[in-house]
Amino acid sequence: MKTRFRPVLLLALLFAAATLYLSSLPSAALPWFTKCEGGSPAWLDTLVEEIKVLGYPGFQLSVADVNGQRMDCAAGWSSPIPGTAPLNLNHRMRYASLSKILTSSVAIQLIDEGLLNPELHLVELLKMTGPFVDERMASIRIDDLLRHKAGFDRALTPDPMMQPHPWCPGNLAALKSIRLDHDPGSHFAYANIGYCLLGAVISGIEDKSLDQVFHDRLLNPLSLQSIRALRHGEIFQDEPQAFFDDAHESQNDLLAIDYAASLATGAWSGTASDFMSLLISLFARNEHALLSDQSQTLIFKVAPECDFNKWRTCHGYGFYKYKPVGQKAMYWRDGSLPGVTAFAAVFEDGTKVVFLANGRTYDWMASNDRIGQLLYQLITGDRSGRQNLQ
Repeated sequence: MKTRFRPVLLLALLFAAATLYLSSLPSAALPWFTKCEGGSPAWLDTLVEEIKVLGYPGFQLSVADVNGQRMDCAAGWSSPIPGTAPLNLNHRMRYASLSKILTSSVAIQLIDEGLLNPELHLVELLKMTGPFVDERMASIRIDDLLRHKAGFDRALTPDPMMQPHPWCPGNLAALKSIRLDHDPGSHFAYANIGYCLLGAVISGIEDKSLDQVFHDRLLNPLSLQSIRALRHGEIFQDEPQAFFDDAHESQNDLLAIDYAASLATGAWSGTASDFMSLLISLFARNEHALLSDQSQTLIFKVAPECDFNKWRTCHGYGFYKYKPVGQKAMYWRDGSLPGVTAFAAVFEDGTKVVFLANGRTYDWMASNDRIGQLLYQLITGDRSGRQNLQ
C-alpha cells in the first residue's frame, strides 16, 4: 500500500506546486490560447498583448466587417490562473452596461410606433403627482433620460443602482424626496438611475415586466438562446472565473448587485457572438431589421454642437459618438462591473465590434478607454490617437 501511495502523493504535490506557480504568474507571462471562427482579425495579436498588460484572464471578441463577414474569437483563460482551461466562444459573459442598448433600442421602437414621445415628462408617464422636494423633478423628459441629462450625477451623489436595495424600479415614490444634482437637460452626467427610470416607463407602456418586453421585442425573434438575465448572488455554470483587484473588490461585490432591479441598466449576460447577432439585427438595412431606418438615425443622433473629437463626451439616444477630425465615426458604449469589462461599437460604414472580458482593473474607466480607443485604431487604421494609450 505504501509503495502505491507514494506516486499518488507525489503527483498531488506536483500538481499543487504547479498550480501555485501558475497562479503567481502574471497573465502576460504565458502564451495565450486563441480560437476563432470565420477567420480572425489581422490585428488580434496586438489586442491580445494589450489585454495581457491590463491583467485580464481572457476575452471574447466578435467583429462584423463592412461586407457582413463575421469573426468570432476567444482568447486567454477562463480563470485568473493562466494555463488552466481556455476561455471559449460559448462561455457566458456579463454584459454590464451593454444591457442599456436593449433599453434604448426598445425606447426608440416605442417612439417610432408613436407610443412614446421624447418630449413627454417622466412624472407624467409614471402617473406621479407632487409635491416634490425638488420641483425640477417634474421637468425631466424622456429625451433627458436617454441622453443622461436628467440631472442625476453619480460623481456627486452615490449611484442608487449599485446599492444592495435600490429604490428604482420598486419604489418610484422616492422621486418625491430626491434632490437632483443638475437642472434637467443642462448637464451630461452618466447615470444608471436614469435608464432604470426609462425601463420603468417602458414596462408601464407595454404593461409587461421589462424582462418580458426585451424577450418579446428583441431576443425571441432572433432565438438568441445565450442571452439571459442574471440573478442576485448567483454565478451561472457556464460563466468563466473573473479577475478581481483583490485590494479593492471581490466576487462578493459582483454578486451583491440587485440584478432584478437592474434589468434596464446592467443585468444581462450571454456570448459576444449572440450580442453581435443582436447588433446586426438592430442595425440591418433591410425590412427584417429590429429598428427601422428612421429609428436607426434617431438612436445614433447626437447634438451637432458637441465636439466628437473628444472621447466619452458626446452621448445621444443610445451611444457615445467619437469621430476624430477627418476619420470615421464610431458609436459606442462600454460597461464595467467588478470582474467584468464590456465594449460594443457600430461604425458609420457598418462595421461592428463586441468585446467582453472576465476581468477589470479598479481604475476601470481608464482601462475601458484604453480598450475602446485601441479598437477604434485597429479597425480604422487610424493611429493618430495612439498617444492616448500610453
